[in-house]
Amino acid sequence: MGLGVLEDTKLPHVPGTVILDDGVLPDSFEVTGALKHAKGKNGGHIVLNPQPSDDPNDPLNWPLWKRDCLFLIHAFGFVCTAAVPSSLLAAATEVLADTFDVSITKITQLTGFMLLAVGSSGLFVSVLARLFGKRPQFVFASFMCLIGTVIGASAENYNTLLAGRMIQGLGACAYESMLVAIVGDLYFVHERGLRVAFFNFCFASLNAIGSLIAGPITTKYGWRYMFYIYIPFIGLQVLLVVFGATETSFQRNHLFETDIAADVDYDDLARKEAGETKVVASDDQVENCNNTATSAVPPKKTYWQYIAFYHGRQSHDNPIKLFLRPFAICLNPAIIWINLIGSLPIASVALSNFTTAQMYGPPPYNLNPTQLGYMFVGPLVGPLLVTALFLVASDPLALWMARRNNGVFEPEFRLPMALIVGGSLMAIGIFGWGNLYEAGDTPVVGSVILAFYTGGMSALNIASGAYTVDAYREVSVELVIIVMVVKNFLFFGLSYFFNNAVAARGPAFMFNIVGGIVLFGVVILGIPVYMFGKRIRGWWCRAHILKKLHLE
Repeated sequence: MGLGVLEDTKLPHVPGTVILDDGVLPDSFEVTGALKHAKGKNGGHIVLNPQPSDDPNDPLNWPLWKRDCLFLIHAFGFVCTAAVPSSLLAAATEVLADTFDVSITKITQLTGFMLLAVGSSGLFVSVLARLFGKRPQFVFASFMCLIGTVIGASAENYNTLLAGRMIQGLGACAYESMLVAIVGDLYFVHERGLRVAFFNFCFASLNAIGSLIAGPITTKYGWRYMFYIYIPFIGLQVLLVVFGATETSFQRNHLFETDIAADVDYDDLARKEAGETKVVASDDQVENCNNTATSAVPPKKTYWQYIAFYHGRQSHDNPIKLFLRPFAICLNPAIIWINLIGSLPIASVALSNFTTAQMYGPPPYNLNPTQLGYMFVGPLVGPLLVTALFLVASDPLALWMARRNNGVFEPEFRLPMALIVGGSLMAIGIFGWGNLYEAGDTPVVGSVILAFYTGGMSALNIASGAYTVDAYREVSVELVIIVMVVKNFLFFGLSYFFNNAVAARGPAFMFNIVGGIVLFGVVILGIPVYMFGKRIRGWWCRAHILKKLHLE
């Protein structure tokens, strides 16, 4: 039993479990010594998982700066298409309700229907990404967000603005659903935690910037200027994704997929590494162990080949089977929990966005859109601090736990820190939001509570992304898609009644219920997932559920 993670007794090697540090025991170095290792002061004994292939077009063979630039382009795309639009209207809720002479619930539904569009298109994006690659989906998404923003800026009535928001939702889908999979495409196991934490920063902190800036803009210039000022950023993002973001999907020999294979043969892999010409996995990241030449490697693509819109068909699977795969993987109990941790905390934070103007706009507070926007300083600072903690600690903690476990890394090692930090902060925030409001505390206290609230959500979101890409990378696209579908349909349903329920029962009553559901579904159920997660991974591999359902 490795640090509380129960061993699987029926498979010699469970997918997701990897030898991460072969310097702990000499015996393990005999097995992995000929494989590619990380470079640097602390990298000499860190085994690269997965192993880079010999193809120079393999993303794992690119220098780290190139992989990071590509990741940052997609992270900026996520901010522009998904993070900012979802919270853009929060501070202007009452202004828009007065402008279009509709209820606050109807304005909330502008975001609800946008998220419905995100969730409804998710399954199609999953299929298209598997068949034709991720790049076409990102390019299409960027253009859709630009078109939706232009429509929103020119809207003269509620229905036109609603149409613009739904088109924005089509743009958000690809970025919201595939950025975690991009981390799996571009990075080794020991590099992923930092990037998942940064992605979470883009999601949580920069999501709050939309509301923070939109409030003063609405007060001074009017609500349309939220869209006017937003358009140039979307335009820049379109240019970056068209001319700077290549395809990251890569068909690598199964022998190299040491982090997802159940039949890893280190001896065979070591012989291959020792007997063939190898391309360094990264100019500044990886060292070769041998350099004898026997086999030719594919030529390196030119820049124009890299940025081609279409890089060939990635899969010849039946599209209907691909459409059903996200539902089928939910037969895995750990994936059900990933759905809970990936949707419940974020949905509960969205409820605080839905209710901020409702709670603090009327008397006795009478906050205008600018002042309501300033309340989102808390949701900016909280996730920023939590993300900084995980940027510093996530990968080193995983490596430390692997060393305590004889050099073997388990994906479950990503969970304890996130559950402890996230659960504690979330409890303070989610129960404090409604109860302290009813106790008469000031909006400043409300903003501080939102910092705890969103900081806890950030920690749990990091756990969701990191565990997904480490434990189930082979189905990470389908997994993130189904989480996104559940989350956004949940948003949409709540947008129909939650504001009215808060008005009728009070925020303390409603958020106490939400808090109980979130903490039980995520933190309490996370304990058995940590303990039995490896056995579940082993069972999932042995059971061949997708194959039995003819979906593989």
